[in-house]
Amino acid sequence: MPTNNQRAERQYTKEYMRTLKAIFNATNAWGKSLQPVQVLDGVKENAKAFSVKTNNTPVVIGTYNTGANIAFGTGTANSSRFGNMTEVKYTDTDVPYDYDLCINEGLDPFTVNMELDVAVSERLEVQSLAQTRHMNGRIGAYLGAKAGNFLNYETLNEANVIAAFTAFRAFFVNKEVIVPVTAHIAPEVYSILLTAGLITTAKNSKANIDEGTIEKSFGFVIDETPSQYFAEGEVAYFVPEGIVLPFVGISETRTIPRENALGLALQSAAKGGTYASDENLSVVSKITIGS
Repeated sequence: MPTNNQRAERQYTKEYMRTLKAIFNATNAWGKSLQPVQVLDGVKENAKAFSVKTNNTPVVIGTYNTGANIAFGTGTANSSRFGNMTEVKYTDTDVPYDYDLCINEGLDPFTVNMELDVAVSERLEVQSLAQTRHMNGRIGAYLGAKAGNFLNYETLNEANVIAAFTAFRAFFVNKEVIVPVTAHIAPEVYSILLTAGLITTAKNSKANIDEGTIEKSFGFVIDETPSQYFAEGEVAYFVPEGIVLPFVGISETRTIPRENALGLALQSAAKGGTYASDENLSVVSKITIGS
Protein backbone atom coordinates (compact mmCIF):
# COMPACT_ATOMS: atom_id res chain seq x y z
CA MET A 1 0.00 0.00 0.00
CA PRO A 2 1.20 3.60 -0.47
CA THR A 3 3.18 4.91 2.48
CA ASN A 4 4.17 8.35 1.27
CA ASN A 5 2.58 11.65 0.39
CA GLN A 6 0.86 10.14 -2.66
CA ARG A 7 -1.50 8.20 -0.42
CA ALA A 8 -5.05 9.41 -1.00
CA GLU A 9 -7.21 10.80 1.76
CA ARG A 10 -9.27 8.10 3.49
CA GLN A 11 -12.35 8.31 5.67
CA TYR A 12 -12.54 6.46 8.99
CA THR A 13 -15.68 8.07 10.42
CA LYS A 14 -17.74 4.88 10.40
CA GLU A 15 -14.95 2.81 11.94
CA TYR A 16 -14.33 5.41 14.64
CA MET A 17 -18.06 5.62 15.37
CA ARG A 18 -18.37 1.83 15.81
CA THR A 19 -15.21 1.64 17.94
CA LEU A 20 -16.17 4.52 20.24
CA LYS A 21 -19.70 3.18 20.71
CA ALA A 22 -18.50 -0.35 21.49
CA ILE A 23 -15.84 0.80 23.97
CA PHE A 24 -18.10 3.30 25.71
CA ASN A 25 -20.99 0.88 26.15
CA ALA A 26 -18.58 -1.72 27.52
CA THR A 27 -16.54 0.50 29.87
CA ASN A 28 -18.62 3.50 30.92
CA ALA A 29 -18.32 4.24 34.64
CA TRP A 30 -22.02 4.93 35.27
CA GLY A 31 -23.53 1.55 34.45
CA LYS A 32 -27.29 1.22 34.12
CA SER A 33 -27.88 4.85 35.05
CA LEU A 34 -27.07 5.62 31.41
CA GLN A 35 -28.90 4.78 28.25
CA PRO A 36 -26.65 3.41 25.48
CA VAL A 37 -24.45 6.17 24.06
CA GLN A 38 -25.84 7.71 20.88
CA VAL A 39 -23.17 8.25 18.24
CA LEU A 40 -23.96 10.05 14.99
CA ASP A 41 -21.67 10.67 12.05
CA GLY A 42 -21.50 13.51 9.55
CA VAL A 43 -23.03 16.07 11.89
CA LYS A 44 -23.00 19.69 10.73
CA GLU A 45 -24.60 21.47 13.69
CA ASN A 46 -21.97 23.09 15.89
CA ALA A 47 -24.19 23.76 18.91
CA LYS A 48 -27.46 21.82 18.94
CA ALA A 49 -27.40 18.03 19.16
CA PHE A 50 -31.15 17.38 18.96
CA SER A 51 -34.49 18.61 20.28
CA VAL A 52 -36.81 16.94 22.73
CA LYS A 53 -40.48 17.50 23.42
CA THR A 54 -41.05 18.75 26.96
CA ASN A 55 -44.35 19.28 28.72
CA ASN A 56 -44.70 21.32 31.90
CA THR A 57 -48.51 21.39 31.96
CA PRO A 58 -49.60 20.85 35.58
CA VAL A 59 -52.00 18.02 36.37
CA VAL A 60 -55.33 19.29 37.68
CA ILE A 61 -57.51 16.80 39.55
CA GLY A 62 -61.05 18.10 39.43
CA THR A 63 -64.51 16.97 40.46
CA TYR A 64 -67.58 16.32 38.34
CA ASN A 65 -70.11 18.98 39.32
CA THR A 66 -73.72 17.77 39.15
CA GLY A 67 -75.29 21.02 40.32
CA ALA A 68 -78.75 21.76 38.91
CA ASN A 69 -77.58 24.81 36.92
CA ILE A 70 -74.20 23.46 35.77
CA ALA A 71 -74.39 22.57 32.07
CA PHE A 72 -78.17 22.49 32.50
CA GLY A 73 -80.82 25.06 33.35
CA THR A 74 -79.40 28.59 33.54
CA GLY A 75 -75.89 27.22 32.96
CA THR A 76 -76.72 25.35 29.75
CA ALA A 77 -74.38 27.22 27.38
CA ASN A 78 -71.94 28.81 29.77
CA SER A 79 -70.74 26.13 32.18
CA SER A 80 -69.34 22.60 32.26
CA ARG A 81 -69.74 19.80 34.75
CA PHE A 82 -66.09 18.91 34.05
CA GLY A 83 -64.87 22.29 35.31
CA ASN A 84 -62.21 24.37 33.57
CA MET A 85 -60.32 22.67 30.74
CA THR A 86 -56.50 22.66 30.90
CA GLU A 87 -54.76 22.97 27.53
CA VAL A 88 -51.83 20.61 27.05
CA LYS A 89 -48.86 22.03 25.15
CA TYR A 90 -45.42 20.61 24.35
CA THR A 91 -42.33 22.73 23.82
CA ASP A 92 -39.33 21.96 21.61
CA THR A 93 -36.26 22.04 23.88
CA ASP A 94 -32.85 22.12 22.19
CA VAL A 95 -30.16 19.88 23.66
CA PRO A 96 -26.68 21.37 23.15
CA TYR A 97 -23.27 19.84 22.75
CA ASP A 98 -21.03 20.91 25.61
CA TYR A 99 -17.56 19.51 24.96
CA ASP A 100 -15.22 18.56 22.10
CA LEU A 101 -13.47 15.30 21.25
CA CYS A 102 -10.61 15.75 18.79
CA ILE A 103 -7.76 13.65 17.40
CA ASN A 104 -4.67 15.03 15.68
CA GLU A 105 -1.84 12.50 15.36
CA GLY A 106 0.89 11.83 12.83
CA LEU A 107 2.15 8.48 11.56
CA ASP A 108 5.48 8.40 9.69
CA PRO A 109 6.38 5.11 7.94
CA PHE A 110 10.04 5.74 8.84
CA THR A 111 9.31 5.71 12.56
CA VAL A 112 5.93 4.12 13.26
CA ASN A 113 7.27 0.55 12.97
CA MET A 114 3.84 -0.82 12.01
CA GLU A 115 1.66 -1.03 8.91
CA LEU A 116 -0.15 2.25 8.65
CA ASP A 117 -3.65 0.78 8.38
CA VAL A 118 -3.05 -1.35 11.47
CA ALA A 119 -1.63 1.62 13.36
CA VAL A 120 -4.61 3.80 12.43
CA SER A 121 -7.06 1.15 13.64
CA GLU A 122 -5.22 0.70 16.94
CA ARG A 123 -4.96 4.45 17.50
CA LEU A 124 -8.72 4.83 16.99
CA GLU A 125 -9.22 2.17 19.64
CA VAL A 126 -6.94 3.73 22.25
CA GLN A 127 -8.33 7.18 21.49
CA SER A 128 -11.85 5.84 22.00
CA LEU A 129 -10.85 4.42 25.37
CA ALA A 130 -9.26 7.71 26.45
CA GLN A 131 -12.27 9.66 25.23
CA THR A 132 -14.61 7.32 27.09
CA ARG A 133 -12.75 8.17 30.29
CA HIS A 134 -13.08 11.85 29.44
CA MET A 135 -16.81 11.38 28.86
CA ASN A 136 -17.11 9.54 32.19
CA GLY A 137 -15.70 12.62 33.89
CA ARG A 138 -18.05 14.88 31.96
CA ILE A 139 -21.07 12.79 32.94
CA GLY A 140 -19.99 12.86 36.58
CA ALA A 141 -19.66 16.64 36.45
CA TYR A 142 -23.11 16.84 34.86
CA LEU A 143 -24.70 14.68 37.57
CA GLY A 144 -22.98 16.68 40.29
CA ALA A 145 -24.09 20.01 38.85
CA LYS A 146 -27.68 18.93 38.13
CA ALA A 147 -28.47 16.80 41.19
CA GLY A 148 -31.66 18.05 42.79
CA ASN A 149 -31.02 16.69 46.28
CA PHE A 150 -27.90 16.45 48.44
CA LEU A 151 -26.55 15.88 51.92
CA ASN A 152 -23.33 17.49 53.11
CA TYR A 153 -21.07 16.25 55.89
CA GLU A 154 -17.91 17.80 57.30
CA THR A 155 -16.18 14.42 57.42
CA LEU A 156 -16.74 10.97 55.99
CA ASN A 157 -17.44 8.21 58.51
CA GLU A 158 -19.71 5.23 59.03
CA ALA A 159 -22.38 7.18 60.88
CA ASN A 160 -22.66 9.72 58.08
CA VAL A 161 -22.73 7.09 55.34
CA ILE A 162 -25.50 5.14 57.10
CA ALA A 163 -27.42 8.37 57.75
CA ALA A 164 -27.20 9.35 54.08
CA PHE A 165 -28.35 5.95 52.82
CA THR A 166 -31.23 6.01 55.30
CA ALA A 167 -32.32 9.50 54.26
CA PHE A 168 -32.03 8.84 50.54
CA ARG A 169 -34.01 5.62 50.81
CA ALA A 170 -36.88 7.57 52.38
CA PHE A 171 -36.49 10.29 49.75
CA PHE A 172 -36.81 7.93 46.78
CA VAL A 173 -39.72 6.04 48.35
CA ASN A 174 -41.61 9.26 49.03
CA LYS A 175 -40.91 10.45 45.47
CA GLU A 176 -42.43 7.16 44.26
CA VAL A 177 -39.44 6.28 42.09
CA ILE A 178 -40.31 2.82 40.81
CA VAL A 179 -37.19 1.95 38.78
CA PRO A 180 -34.02 0.60 40.42
CA VAL A 181 -31.70 3.27 41.81
CA THR A 182 -27.93 2.86 41.68
CA ALA A 183 -25.70 4.30 44.38
CA HIS A 184 -22.50 5.25 42.55
CA ILE A 185 -20.03 5.60 45.40
CA ALA A 186 -16.35 6.50 45.55
CA PRO A 187 -13.94 3.85 46.92
CA GLU A 188 -13.72 5.48 50.36
CA VAL A 189 -17.50 5.30 50.76
CA TYR A 190 -17.54 1.75 49.41
CA SER A 191 -14.99 0.65 52.01
CA ILE A 192 -17.00 2.19 54.84
CA LEU A 193 -20.21 0.56 53.65
CA LEU A 194 -18.51 -2.82 53.15
CA THR A 195 -17.30 -2.89 56.76
CA ALA A 196 -20.25 -1.12 58.39
CA GLY A 197 -21.66 -2.61 61.57
CA LEU A 198 -25.11 -2.91 60.00
CA ILE A 199 -23.77 -5.29 57.34
CA THR A 200 -24.34 -8.59 59.12
CA THR A 201 -25.52 -12.07 58.16
CA ALA A 202 -28.26 -11.72 60.78
CA LYS A 203 -29.85 -9.15 58.47
CA ASN A 204 -29.25 -11.32 55.37
CA SER A 205 -26.55 -8.96 54.13
CA LYS A 206 -24.40 -10.38 51.33
CA ALA A 207 -21.22 -8.36 51.66
CA ASN A 208 -18.07 -10.36 50.97
CA ILE A 209 -15.05 -8.96 52.77
CA ASP A 210 -12.65 -11.42 51.13
CA GLU A 211 -13.76 -10.45 47.65
CA GLY A 212 -14.42 -6.84 48.60
CA THR A 213 -17.92 -6.89 47.13
CA ILE A 214 -21.32 -5.63 48.19
CA GLU A 215 -24.13 -5.69 45.65
CA LYS A 216 -27.03 -3.96 47.38
CA SER A 217 -27.65 -1.91 50.49
CA PHE A 218 -30.75 -0.10 51.73
CA GLY A 219 -32.47 -1.11 48.48
CA PHE A 220 -29.85 0.58 46.28
CA VAL A 221 -27.71 -1.21 43.72
CA ILE A 222 -24.12 -0.52 44.78
CA ASP A 223 -21.58 0.52 42.13
CA GLU A 224 -18.03 1.41 43.18
CA THR A 225 -17.01 4.26 40.87
CA PRO A 226 -13.50 5.77 40.50
CA SER A 227 -13.06 8.96 42.50
CA GLN A 228 -11.79 10.94 39.51
CA TYR A 229 -15.20 10.77 37.85
CA PHE A 230 -16.96 12.64 40.67
CA ALA A 231 -17.07 16.42 40.90
CA GLU A 232 -14.65 17.83 43.47
CA GLY A 233 -15.82 17.34 47.03
CA GLU A 234 -18.48 14.80 46.04
CA VAL A 235 -18.36 11.09 46.82
CA ALA A 236 -21.70 9.52 45.87
CA TYR A 237 -24.47 9.94 43.29
CA PHE A 238 -27.81 8.13 43.59
CA VAL A 239 -29.28 7.84 40.10
CA PRO A 240 -32.41 6.04 38.83
CA GLU A 241 -31.79 3.53 36.06
CA GLY A 242 -31.63 4.73 32.46
CA ILE A 243 -32.37 8.43 32.95
CA VAL A 244 -29.15 9.84 31.44
CA LEU A 245 -28.45 9.94 27.70
CA PRO A 246 -24.83 10.46 26.61
CA PHE A 247 -24.30 11.42 22.97
CA VAL A 248 -21.53 12.14 20.49
CA GLY A 249 -21.69 13.78 17.06
CA ILE A 250 -18.73 13.05 14.78
CA SER A 251 -18.12 15.57 11.99
CA GLU A 252 -15.34 13.62 10.32
CA THR A 253 -12.52 11.18 10.99
CA ARG A 254 -9.86 10.93 8.29
CA THR A 255 -6.29 10.33 7.32
CA ILE A 256 -4.63 12.79 4.95
CA PRO A 257 -1.11 12.96 3.48
CA ARG A 258 1.27 15.21 5.39
CA GLU A 259 2.99 18.03 3.56
CA ASN A 260 6.11 18.39 5.70
CA ALA A 261 6.87 14.72 6.35
CA LEU A 262 6.16 11.26 5.00
CA GLY A 263 3.12 9.41 6.19
CA LEU A 264 -0.28 10.49 7.39
CA ALA A 265 -2.15 12.75 9.73
CA LEU A 266 -4.96 11.03 11.64
CA GLN A 267 -7.58 13.63 12.48
CA SER A 268 -11.08 13.67 13.93
CA ALA A 269 -13.48 16.34 15.08
CA ALA A 270 -16.43 15.44 17.29
CA LYS A 271 -18.66 16.95 19.95
CA GLY A 272 -20.27 15.34 22.95
CA GLY A 273 -22.91 16.03 25.54
CA THR A 274 -25.22 14.62 28.20
CA TYR A 275 -28.98 14.91 28.62
CA ALA A 276 -31.55 14.07 31.27
CA SER A 277 -34.93 15.65 31.83
CA ASP A 278 -35.33 18.21 34.61
CA GLU A 279 -37.96 16.00 36.23
CA ASN A 280 -35.56 13.06 36.45
CA LEU A 281 -32.65 15.23 37.55
CA SER A 282 -34.74 16.54 40.43
CA VAL A 283 -34.45 13.16 42.19
CA VAL A 284 -30.73 12.58 41.52
CA SER A 285 -29.08 12.78 44.95
CA LYS A 286 -25.49 13.19 46.07
CA ILE A 287 -23.25 13.17 49.13
CA THR A 288 -20.79 16.04 49.46
CA ILE A 289 -17.93 16.33 51.94
CA GLY A 290 -16.56 19.50 53.49
CA SER A 291 -17.53 23.06 52.73
